[in-house]
Amino acid sequence: MLHFFVQKLLLSPLGFILTKFMSENSMKRNLVKIFSKANPPSDEFIHETWKLTSENNGILKLPRLIQYINERRVYRERWVKPMMNVVVPLRLINGIEDPISGKHMADRFAELVPHADIVLLQNCGHYPHVETPEEVLKAFLDFHKLK
Repeated sequence: MLHFFVQKLLLSPLGFILTKFMSENSMKRNLVKIFSKANPPSDEFIHETWKLTSENNGILKLPRLIQYINERRVYRERWVKPMMNVVVPLRLINGIEDPISGKHMADRFAELVPHADIVLLQNCGHYPHVETPEEVLKAFLDFHKLK
């Protein structure tokens, strides 16, 4: 699993201090790294995401939210086992250019989940629903056999 430097800092005891130095520009630099080069985040998306994240000092919660990285290790078996023994239809819609959970994660999913149903989206990074919303909707509707 790839972790960016900012994620490592947020996970550390310095995480709270780091939040004091975060800005809309630093958010932009980090979002650009996880979006596809073909579909970079718009200035409007970055601005609105920053507004939502920073409202009421929400930015101070990032060190607690990033703990999902540690939780994945702790709860791995609890979370993965049901997917390996799936009893309901399951589909993974994945942006292959996502450096955090892209093609490499989809490949691992295919190894673990029998008969894995995976839709790999080209020119798409970490936020498929933002970067390629039409393709995500099509994959969702196809999965549910809706048109």
